[in-house]
Amino acid sequence: MPLPAELASNLRSLATRYLHNSVAPYSRGRTAAVALLSTGEFVPGVRIETASFPLAIPALINLVTTTVAVDRRDVLAVVQSHAISGPEQSYIARSPIGPFALIEDDIAVRVGAPSFPDPTRELQPFVIDRGQSVDELLSDAMAMAARAITSESHFPVGAVVKCGDHLVPGVNVEHEFWPFSLCAERNALGTAVSYGLDSISEVYLSCLRDDSASPCGACRQVLSEIAPDSTLWMFRGRDNEPERVTTEDLLPGFFTGAALLRRSDG
Repeated sequence: MPLPAELASNLRSLATRYLHNSVAPYSRGRTAAVALLSTGEFVPGVRIETASFPLAIPALINLVTTTVAVDRRDVLAVVQSHAISGPEQSYIARSPIGPFALIEDDIAVRVGAPSFPDPTRELQPFVIDRGQSVDELLSDAMAMAARAITSESHFPVGAVVKCGDHLVPGVNVEHEFWPFSLCAERNALGTAVSYGLDSISEVYLSCLRDDSASPCGACRQVLSEIAPDSTLWMFRGRDNEPERVTTEDLLPGFFTGAALLRRSDG
């Protein structure tokens, strides 16, 4: 079912509104997208580039993983500020929240969606900040893990990222094509960036199926670039004490991409 022209125009305008949150210092190709939910709420997602190019988070993947982390899989349409590329079409055609079909070069709709509401307000994805202790925030992260989509690994992870007065959730969201999967840490970081949040100070992780688990190399690189001054707390089960580390501890001497930035400036 096609989107009404006025609705498509409104969603395109919304996507454009989030372009300034996109982080694209290497390609300079800022991209943003919005998802329309069944309630009329909308969710943003932006492109985030890193010095390690393969770790870039596309806007559509950022958007989809945010909806999973907040337990909202009722996405009816997605609209992107630029044409949806071939790989992105492959992702949404078999996305973790259901199949979508391209109806215009920048619009995809859920297969079988009967109708579409007008957009009303931005979905607020945040965990309620009740002044929680470290243990309570780790408990929140553990609760988040139940929302993870782990059809490939069966290894759920939950995360909560503290950005000023906001607590942002994240879970790992897997895809049958593994490079399209995203870990909990990068999910939460991507949501924070999409919503224009910075000053990421703390990351709380819960992984109950491995008593030695820690962030993967990809997450360490992205944390080092987006949240270099953050502290991580990791909880691996009731028989294990939470572990505290800094981002710098996780990946000393990380690749900064300074030479790449000089080249792009040239």
